[in-house]
Amino acid sequence: MHTLKKLPVEVTYLDILKTVAIILMIIDHIGYYFFPENDWFRAIGRACVPVWFFLIGYANTRELPNRLLIAALILALADLILFQRVFSLNILVSFIFLRLTLDYIMLYLLRSRYIYVLGFILTSLFFYGTNMVIEYGTLGITLAALGYITRHKNKIMADTFFKQSDYIGTIILTFIIFCILQASVFGFSNSHFTVMFCLTAFSMASLLMIRPMTFPQIKNKAVIRCLHLCGRNSLDIYVAHLVIFKLIIFTIYTLK
Repeated sequence: MHTLKKLPVEVTYLDILKTVAIILMIIDHIGYYFFPENDWFRAIGRACVPVWFFLIGYANTRELPNRLLIAALILALADLILFQRVFSLNILVSFIFLRLTLDYIMLYLLRSRYIYVLGFILTSLFFYGTNMVIEYGTLGITLAALGYITRHKNKIMADTFFKQSDYIGTIILTFIIFCILQASVFGFSNSHFTVMFCLTAFSMASLLMIRPMTFPQIKNKAVIRCLHLCGRNSLDIYVAHLVIFKLIIFTIYTLK
């Protein structure tokens, strides 16, 4: 969610992608904390989830920065201090797990088509149980795996059984499974499902077109600052807005 390397002064594709994901994420959390009876917030916000997991898999590093560990701890402590639900463990714990294990998981899954398909099925089936322990559970592995494969597609196709048809099949199945599992968890109506389906399709298409490109044509300084802020400080924004929301909810219920 954040990088220390020198970044372009222009707006990048990732800046725009992450900014849109942050907007969707905040909409989702507004629904969760303040309007739990209104499914529209959650249906719209679901489209941000594939972005974060995909980028974990797509990243060219598996470093585990201290700031990620601290951020996960802050959110866990906030839940404890404010007497809010600790489990499922927050999504940052999922990211930490994936940074530590994803390369090994993919190395094993790509040994054969049989193992790959079986792994895909199991990560889908185990979602319900693992989601109770850690946010998104094994579904996070499925989404991160797509990012990993997209990043290393040429090498994977050269060294393993994996073909273009396998890649296309992975994209389609990942998208369908994500939508079905999320709809089942939230009990979305047909209209809510349709909105989630369309927005998630758009976000996943944007991920599959990811390129190291910049947009020098964006000249407005305020727009550039906003996109840089969101695109390059997403971890800080994630933690800050969640802590604020948790504090508001705690205050509201305390004053009742």
